[in-house]
Amino acid sequence: MEDLKEKNNFTRFISFCVSGTLGFLIDSATYYLLSTLFAFYIARFISFFVAVIFTWLFNRTITFNDKKFQGSMSKEFIYYFSSMAIGGAANYLSFIGLMEYVEIVKDYPVIGIAVGSVVGLAINFTLSKLVVYRTQR
Repeated sequence: MEDLKEKNNFTRFISFCVSGTLGFLIDSATYYLLSTLFAFYIARFISFFVAVIFTWLFNRTITFNDKKFQGSMSKEFIYYFSSMAIGGAANYLSFIGLMEYVEIVKDYPVIGIAVGSVVGLAINFTLSKLVVYRTQR
């Protein structure tokens, strides 16, 4: 039975990574579209928010579909967004630090977005599993 539980956690993690990968693509595309209109700090904040909305929808319907949140969808989104804000802060700070101090990232901001995404992955998965979609509340 323990092996089955571990496989479920592994499968859930892979699904979370797929969600994150798609979120990364949405984040990057949104950033590049908005960076012509806004300063990179603002464009990055908005692109992150758009990616969080997408990953929330993906994760609630696919990754954690067997662990329904107890409460309304708006409350679930608030829990999810609050949890993602912690990983998002690490993501954003990594991006800003790289944009400020690493020349190649200034030329290719997608590198900073990728590094930030990897930094936030472990934090986001752990908080999703232990806070937002835990079995007992």
